[in-house]
Amino acid sequence: MPIKPYFLFSKTEKVAILSVVILIIAVVVLPRIFFVNTQKLQVRQDSILSYLNSQEIRHELAYNKDTLQKTPHRLDLNSATSQELESLPCIGAVMAKRIVNYREKVKKFSTVEDIKKVYGLKDSCYQKILPYVYVALADIKQGKIEEKNTQKLNLNTCDSVQLVQLNGIGAKTAKKILQIRRKIKVFYDIKQLSCLGLQAEIINNLTSQCYVEADAITKIEKISLNQLEEKAVFKSPGFLYEMAKSFVQYRKKLKKQGKAISSWGEVQNNVEGIDKEWLDCWQVYYTF
Repeated sequence: MPIKPYFLFSKTEKVAILSVVILIIAVVVLPRIFFVNTQKLQVRQDSILSYLNSQEIRHELAYNKDTLQKTPHRLDLNSATSQELESLPCIGAVMAKRIVNYREKVKKFSTVEDIKKVYGLKDSCYQKILPYVYVALADIKQGKIEEKNTQKLNLNTCDSVQLVQLNGIGAKTAKKILQIRRKIKVFYDIKQLSCLGLQAEIINNLTSQCYVEADAITKIEKISLNQLEEKAVFKSPGFLYEMAKSFVQYRKKLKKQGKAISSWGEVQNNVEGIDKEWLDCWQVYYTF
């Protein structure tokens, strides 16, 4: 049966029909598919954000709960104990002890911001503890806050916190003084510091702000130069490396001869570096 001519399309007509079909699909079908996928993606994003927000809120609540449990009330910086200070955010046992030492040995806090003067307390930590601390106004009104410790320090008992607060004494100088004291145990005179490498200006500052007890020289535990072990000589008060090396060689020479050191004059004449200035400073720490 022959096909009627009206069912046959020319090439141009076929292209036109195909274009109309594609246009219908683009306008009607594709937007529906895209909208469904977009909805699914949005749901997933909303779920993820909800989860993250819930976790963040839980963490914040846990932190606040823990902080509130540890610090149920604000602490007065001038009366809080070391244990109470440890309950503050970012304040450990060491920092709590430093705060108490500063308060007791230097001066009380006149403002909360004064706590920044405590060695090692970072500004970030200060911001965290700020809501939980205060300074009682009663202390300030009653004149209990001293601007400066006017009492002289005992150079044989003071610590680094006290030394750093002195006029003209920085952290490095304080550390050096304490290192020397650990080695010699006892200072017998502040003038002795002149032979320890400290500048005259620093010694003058220490002299006006520190003291050494009158009987300090009697507390010195003298070291026997004849019995001192070879390695210990290099670590002994006043002995520099070359000086200690020269001393050890001289003492070995005497031992071979069956002799021992008997006087400082003998040492001064045979050991390089030991002169009158050295003897004036260190002789008191030794015996034979």
